Amino acid sequence: MSTSQKAGTAVLIISFVLMLAGMTSPLLAYIMKSYPEIDPGTAMRVLTLPALIALIISFAVGPIATKINKKLLLIFSSGCVLIYFAVFAVVGSNGPFSMLLVAAGIVGICQGSGLTLISSIIGEFIEGAKRATVIALSMAMMNGGGAIISLLGGVIAAGNDGANWPYAYYLGILVIPAMILFWIIMPWKPDAAAVVHGDMAAAAKSGGIPIRAMLMILLAAVFFICIASFMLNVSIYVISEYELGTSVESGLANSLFTILGIVAGFSFALFAKVFRKWIVFTGFAITTLGLLMMVLINTSLVGIYVGAALMGLGFGLANPYLMAQIIGVTPPRLVPIALSLMAGGVNLCMFFTMDILGFLSRFTGGGLKGILTASTIIAAICTVLSIFLFVFTRVTQPAAPTEGKL
Repeated sequence: MSTSQKAGTAVLIISFVLMLAGMTSPLLAYIMKSYPEIDPGTAMRVLTLPALIALIISFAVGPIATKINKKLLLIFSSGCVLIYFAVFAVVGSNGPFSMLLVAAGIVGICQGSGLTLISSIIGEFIEGAKRATVIALSMAMMNGGGAIISLLGGVIAAGNDGANWPYAYYLGILVIPAMILFWIIMPWKPDAAAVVHGDMAAAAKSGGIPIRAMLMILLAAVFFICIASFMLNVSIYVISEYELGTSVESGLANSLFTILGIVAGFSFALFAKVFRKWIVFTGFAITTLGLLMMVLINTSLVGIYVGAALMGLGFGLANPYLMAQIIGVTPPRLVPIALSLMAGGVNLCMFFTMDILGFLSRFTGGGLKGILTASTIIAAICTVLSIFLFVFTRVTQPAAPTEGKL
């Protein structure tokens, strides 16, 4: 097995456990029942605190990764997930709630650094024509791991009328073999001159991150506002705004988004072979269509179910190629910083999504429909702009039939 194949295999293994902490979201009601003295706003912090810490870490991890080996950093990052599960399992309903908040802050380190570190390793070890596919596969493994653990955890936690929820966190033991395998398989350094960035001429002339990479980072951050508008409003859309169902139906919509994202990841090589440099445009266009479905069809669940599926598919197709292109046009020493800026920008935009869309909705009719309409318009603008960044300019590494292989 070559060095690049070892690296590709290692990152896919560790990717599976990086989003396991998402299991807490569907279990929150059980946790709140175990701490009746804690007000709901404080209890919600076990979900919001990781996002706040991730926002800070996402900007910091890039510069740190230029000084410390990324293998060590990713071991530390996944170790934060293990600590999180250990605290929730051991403390559970028997210890102070403050310990759960500490664990939530710790897991935020992983949420803010995991994808940046994995993508940086892929950029360092994987040849240009294969980067987008490996990024897509790693994202599919993250989503798949999160989905599986949420399903298993939900089944375990539901026992004894929800009182068994701490036992669900013993599933965190899965992190241990993943860390061990990653440590064994992951090389410390790539083969000399094995990985060549696509646009080396541009990289050599640039003393910093090229303007084209910065534009891609900005495009990714702005586009994520559209994705966040779905994530933050799906339950409101289904339960209160249009009264289409309960948490069961809103949960299914979330699941459709995740499942189609996983499908996009595992089938990315095929889509890349077909659409090549049009794949970002295609992904953005599919996502825009998904948002439009939610705006136009709000009298039945068809709109949000189809919309969620299209958004999951579109985002899963566009994001890996976009990240691979950022890697390709950036000088190798600055790739971690560029990816860190992208992650930070995405987290920052997500943090302010409702403020931004709330303001824009004044011009698009107001209310939730106005928010989703504004999201659709933003997505459409990003779709058009993607043509200029990825179609009318030379891409660093065109998609190739070999992309499906490590």
